[in-house]
Amino acid sequence: MSYIIASPLEQFEIVALIPLHIGGLNFSLTNSSLFLIIAFIFILFWTSLSFFKSTIIPNNWQLVKESLYKVTSSIVEDNIGKKGEYYLPFVFTLHLVLLYSNLIGMVPYSFTVTSHIVFTFSLALSIFIGINIIGLQTHGFKFFALFLPRGVPLAIVPLLVTIEFLSYIVKVLLYPYVYLLIWFFFIYFSNIFVRGLRDYNIWLSK
Repeated sequence: MSYIIASPLEQFEIVALIPLHIGGLNFSLTNSSLFLIIAFIFILFWTSLSFFKSTIIPNNWQLVKESLYKVTSSIVEDNIGKKGEYYLPFVFTLHLVLLYSNLIGMVPYSFTVTSHIVFTFSLALSIFIGINIIGLQTHGFKFFALFLPRGVPLAIVPLLVTIEFLSYIVKVLLYPYVYLLIWFFFIYFSNIFVRGLRDYNIWLSK
């Protein structure tokens, strides 16, 4: 009995579902953009359920939403402090988008939006630029003191500033690749496990 084994990398391929070109620019609806839209629809639907008939004693939907909100709030407070509550809506929205994109990507024959470096890198780069703009607006030129800790001997200042600056820049380049590497190995070994079960069932049916 012969059967075809599809490549595990096929699920990472971006396919144009509705081709659309305007003025030499590509505005096609791809499977990546489609599943990102689906993730947003699920987020809106889930949040509307959590607000539907809300009571003092939370229902199951409210409890899940409040738990996620509390986790995100504690992360923001631990890293930024009390002043970070101003940015909590953005961080919470980002948390939900990544969460639902990954959950949808675990469904068979679906697509994982965060499996492509163009998405994770663009997201990381835009946030990185925003953080620097906010840092300069808040602290002015004192923001650059981040690269030079106090009490450093003058002889090693150029070396230390270079190392701190490079490590600060590398973050935006390194994090998306680490995220994709972990997700790729998870998907790859999951496919191996599923195929092993399928081969075992085929062998039993002979």
